[in-house]
Amino acid sequence: MRAQHVVVIGAALAALAGCSSAAKPAAAPTPASVPGSTPASAPSAAPAESVDPATDPGTLDATSAYLTALGRLDKTLVGDTRTALNKGQASCVDIEERRTVAVQESNVATRFAVNAAQAKKILALTKANLCLQ
Repeated sequence: MRAQHVVVIGAALAALAGCSSAAKPAAAPTPASVPGSTPASAPSAAPAESVDPATDPGTLDATSAYLTALGRLDKTLVGDTRTALNKGQASCVDIEERRTVAVQESNVATRFAVNAAQAKKILALTKANLCLQ
């Protein structure tokens, strides 16, 4: 895989790392809302979470499309999105290295612990959504 693809996919992973369905902890009271405190002692606001501006929006769209398509095939495949993306990246490496389709499908079946029919579908959706060529 070319260094550019690794950097772009890595940036997408970093951007998605903050995405979670878990509830965020309640914020601590601000000094302005605490009796006896003065506004002058209030700390500056924390920066809002944002995506790295160097991340290509197309990469985020591709990553999202890949995870969505994979989840439609079988929700258990995207239980851990980071692992699903890592497995997809490994499949892109197989494609980039021009391994035979039979080897690619076999590797996908092993990586995702699926049967041959599912491996073909996973490989097709990986090629269509994740591998940047």
